[in-house]
Amino acid sequence: MDNVKEMSLLWTTPEDTYFQLEDKTVDDLNMTAVFDDITPTLTKDMMALLQKIPTSMDTIKYRQGIMRDFVENGLLLDGMKVNMEKLIKMKHLIKYSFQSEPNMYNLLSRMDEVWEVMSVTETLHQLLHDANLHSEGLIRIEKLLYDTIHGHVYEDFKADICQIRSMDEGIRCVKIGINLDDYLKPREVMLLSVEEEAFKYTRKMKKTRKIMSIGLNQIKAIPRKIFAPDSLALPDALNNLELVIAPAMKALIDFCDGFNTILLDIYEPILTELMYYDMGLHIYRKATEHHLVLCQPELIDAGQTKIEGLYNLNLAYTLMHSDKLRDMVDNDFTMTHGNLFILTGANRGGKTTFTQSIGQIYWFTQLGYYVPARGAYMEVIDGLFTHFPTTEVETIYNGRLGEECERFSSIFSKMSARGLLLMNESFDGTSHTESLMIAMDTLKAIGHLGACVIFNTHLHELGKRVQELNEGLSRARAISLVTHLHRQQEAFKVFEGIPEGKSYAKDIAVKYGVSYEQLVEFQS
Repeated sequence: MDNVKEMSLLWTTPEDTYFQLEDKTVDDLNMTAVFDDITPTLTKDMMALLQKIPTSMDTIKYRQGIMRDFVENGLLLDGMKVNMEKLIKMKHLIKYSFQSEPNMYNLLSRMDEVWEVMSVTETLHQLLHDANLHSEGLIRIEKLLYDTIHGHVYEDFKADICQIRSMDEGIRCVKIGINLDDYLKPREVMLLSVEEEAFKYTRKMKKTRKIMSIGLNQIKAIPRKIFAPDSLALPDALNNLELVIAPAMKALIDFCDGFNTILLDIYEPILTELMYYDMGLHIYRKATEHHLVLCQPELIDAGQTKIEGLYNLNLAYTLMHSDKLRDMVDNDFTMTHGNLFILTGANRGGKTTFTQSIGQIYWFTQLGYYVPARGAYMEVIDGLFTHFPTTEVETIYNGRLGEECERFSSIFSKMSARGLLLMNESFDGTSHTESLMIAMDTLKAIGHLGACVIFNTHLHELGKRVQELNEGLSRARAISLVTHLHRQQEAFKVFEGIPEGKSYAKDIAVKYGVSYEQLVEFQS
């Protein structure tokens, strides 16, 4: 049964690589509405798994396959969870048990525990066997469970326990073999078998003058195959049968404990991993119930990341119970690694929402989850960073600009050419001219590194200086993006283009009746 130690639904090898998503980045990406919906599933341990982002394409595809199997086999995950939870409850009961003395009561209790573990193990295997599986991970677990259940130790042990459980009225006879020394004195004893029928003396036996008669009420069967080699006792134990067979019972109790431990120690981490997929499945079901589209991205080694119909998942959750969900805007987005995107537009024009949606889709892609888009071809990144505004408390010592510069320096030191940085209104804690200068310098540095950045900013001049940025770069290309009012609503779409320097505030004010003309008319 050692092969069960290989089970994992998240990792393909112990050497799998990953990066840690920082708490600040999680806060900046703002998945509050999504995570609130999966509470209390989202424990501290679960959040730790969500922040451990795999960077191996094989591992991400491995998770995608498992996630797809759970989506396509609707009852599979729920069935596995129910049975795993039974086993974990049993493990905790066993863990706190102090009954380890080698007596018949404890032996029978252990056998009942083993029987329950076996039953649930076989139910789990049957669930997987009956499902239409395609993923390497679940197929591998189904095979490992099959090999365990059909292993000779498991089968022999199960046969012995079945024999015991079938004997409703208990054992009537215990046959013991006694080896004698040269003087016909008992030298050692071992348990040979247990019988349902009481022992009867034959006519030949009755002629024997010395017969030892020892009885033990309500003794249950003890599988001979498992402990016979170890069930030896000293001659002075013959005056107490329970002491004679105590070594055998102790050996069998230890065997039961070992048998349970091997399986139960494996099932607990697998249950944790199942809860990881349960969160992904819950998000998928919730979104599709509200007619939102999700997809599994195609992973690419290198080339253009292409996303169609991208939307902010957290925003979608907040709009689910209102008519505004149908008005939510999606965006198409293309990125070649090394691109420097400068996003400008109106105040409250969707820049932050769009920037967060880019982080969300990369995050969910590399977790193996379904993502909020109609379709996507995604390049794997090795780091996801955010540089968003901080609270006043965090700027108390260095001032706002000093804190922002220090934080950018820390982020930049961790980035590689395969990293992605999302910047939101960065370096606006000083004058317009100084903000523009610092922004230009940081973009040039990221460009020389070869990483990607989406810099959303109120600095419209920055978007107009993309050509200047490109002249000094060999590994990157700066691109200006702008937001435009969509269908005369307060929703905005993102396009490639030069900033217009227009805030759309007047249009929004008119929509909500707070233009000067409307307010004056209201007073009159």
